[in-house]
Amino acid sequence: GRDIVRVARWHIGTPYRHSPPGVCWKYRSEDCSCLTRQVFKRFGKKLRDDPIKQYWNYGRWVAKRNLRPGDLVFFKEAGWNRPITHVGIYSGRGNLVHASAYFGKVVESKMKYIKGYYGAKRLTKGLR
Repeated sequence: GRDIVRVARWHIGTPYRHSPPGVCWKYRSEDCSCLTRQVFKRFGKKLRDDPIKQYWNYGRWVAKRNLRPGDLVFFKEAGWNRPITHVGIYSGRGNLVHASAYFGKVVESKMKYIKGYYGAKRLTKGLR
């Protein structure tokens, strides 16, 4: 997990650009699912560039109290009855590395400031 966080932190400062319609371009323009896709690609895991598909198609569910660095964390910022809108990588101590539309770039921030925590997944099998 710490290696995943280290690679995610390399992306801090990358400009935010929603994809699609923008291109998911490592270190040039990334949205939340593009960031997680690029980070896990480094470890041999191919994720879809879509936070909903990342939630439903990969890993195993993890309780919030059992989060470990490297886990994917998902949010429904528009409300519980709305779709998943955001994903980031848990970096420990309540922090998340994520591509933030609010800040306009990839940042590491406190998870508690992101609305609508929905759940978390741990991707371990097939990582190298």
